[in-house]
Amino acid sequence: MPKLLLVLVCAISVLPMAAGAHPPPILSVTQEKAFAEEIAAWRKEFAAIAKQKDVKKLRDLYAPSFVHTLTTGEQVGRDERIAALLADAPVIELAAADYVKIRVPGGWTAIATGRSTLGSPGGGKTNRYAWTVVYARAGDGWQIAASHETRLGEGGR
Repeated sequence: MPKLLLVLVCAISVLPMAAGAHPPPILSVTQEKAFAEEIAAWRKEFAAIAKQKDVKKLRDLYAPSFVHTLTTGEQVGRDERIAALLADAPVIELAAADYVKIRVPGGWTAIATGRSTLGSPGGGKTNRYAWTVVYARAGDGWQIAASHETRLGEGGR
């Protein structure tokens, strides 16, 4: 019996560990660039879907646990964020952006940072924002998992 136990222990020890037990792979510069380009294209596709006001597709593009942190510190979920898109509220997801940088640590998440100028909900005044959007792999695509905006000041500052 001890010999059989030893064989079982050895067999189990060579089995692959659960995916969560391994650290994420380290991507080469080329691989990270390819994923960053994929996210940039995804962002354009997202904007097109948002402009079409396709609620079903928008729900698929936001993670169920999505949270957005507003400049006030208030946090809103997926449904509130989609409602803002449908109401044509000024949102970072659709704003023209500059200083955009996309990082893809490990290939399962992507982090986009940038700056945008948005009009106020009532119109008139514009404000400058720095923002962060976190994307997570979802099947063959991506979902927005979290986002955050920080108001920098009025106008182009």
